[in-house]
Amino acid sequence: MKTMKKAIALGLAVSLAFLNVPVTVGPARADDSDIFGGNIQPNVLIALDTSGSMGDEISTWPFDPGTTYSGTYVASPSQGKVYKKTTSGYAVYKKDIASVSSQSARNALTANGFWSGKIGGTSYDLFTGNYLNWQADPRSDDKAKKIDIAKQVIDSLVNNTEGVRFGLMKFADNGTKGQGGGEIVAPIGSTKGDITAKLGGLSPQGWTPLGEIMRDAGKYYEGKGDYYGNAAISPIQYECQPNFIILISDGLENGTLQLQAEAAQRQAQDHHSGFSGKQNVIVHTVGFAIDPGEKDAANDVLQKGAKSGGGSFYYASNAAQLEAALQDAIRQIVAATFSFATPVVPTTSATGSDKAYLAAFQSNPSRPFWRGYLKAYKRGSDGTVKVDPITGVPLDSELVWEAGDKLSKKAASSRT
Repeated sequence: MKTMKKAIALGLAVSLAFLNVPVTVGPARADDSDIFGGNIQPNVLIALDTSGSMGDEISTWPFDPGTTYSGTYVASPSQGKVYKKTTSGYAVYKKDIASVSSQSARNALTANGFWSGKIGGTSYDLFTGNYLNWQADPRSDDKAKKIDIAKQVIDSLVNNTEGVRFGLMKFADNGTKGQGGGEIVAPIGSTKGDITAKLGGLSPQGWTPLGEIMRDAGKYYEGKGDYYGNAAISPIQYECQPNFIILISDGLENGTLQLQAEAAQRQAQDHHSGFSGKQNVIVHTVGFAIDPGEKDAANDVLQKGAKSGGGSFYYASNAAQLEAALQDAIRQIVAATFSFATPVVPTTSATGSDKAYLAAFQSNPSRPFWRGYLKAYKRGSDGTVKVDPITGVPLDSELVWEAGDKLSKKAASSRT
């Protein structure tokens, strides 16, 4: 974190100087908790079960933005109101898609009904009313192969999520029970187009070596390559970069290694010795349309894997539920990446300030300067800042000012 902290301190010093705020650099004091920051793109490796059972067909009902679905949410005209995910469900964000300020969000909402990303530095999960009505409707008469449903859902997720570095892994050499592992088909950081293309080439066959694919996902993060020794470059770029694996499976493990033990290693192990601190990997698991005969046992394995890996377990029986599960996993990942610790300080800080400052940066290894922003939030009488209980990010209602907004209203000659 040292490199990151230096960058944050420099960014704060420059921003505060522009705002005519005195800046002093010295030893850490109690009021250092007034300043927070640090945000880079997380690494997310999607490990997809490509065993033979993923070729089985299940009922599905794909979302069609041209169809108006009835339900409790406003779904028309033009897909209706735009809702945001909240701690208790969904709340109206904008009256329609056209009112959303982000062009990429508008495009995704129009084409797919949902979008995840940041607007003005704040993370959102947005949905059209039409999409939410479709997601809640239990009807499903059409059938499709599980692998095709999973590929479609993953493709939609990747292409409608910003600020995340995705990668894709599948089973390898799993034609014989008890052997095999994981093969990287799209390294973390691949373009959305590359991931889409690689997804299209996946086909189901063989057994389900969950422990082995989790082992090889760890090897990949370490820079040791996958099952075949390919992709032998670690995707970890920074010592403070969050790393994740989302494992999607439709069956009971039947390899030699156990998922639970390997997932525990991902959370506990340092995956990059070149950085100080422990570069661990958090594991989320998703059970997808598992055969009733092994559903309980398979879900138990996946639940234990997620618990040992420090992540969450989800179960989905259809496309809508799989999409919702992956969206929630990404929401957790983004929230964990952009965390804000509630300041616990005396009623009056050492400097007498009644504000807390939050700085965030978007890393770019190809450029010497990072994009970022600085916000000031109100501190309560107890010295704390009110935050969202899920994401830990300060509430918009507590915002006092944002540096970019203040600077934009000043002439360049007066920014001293």
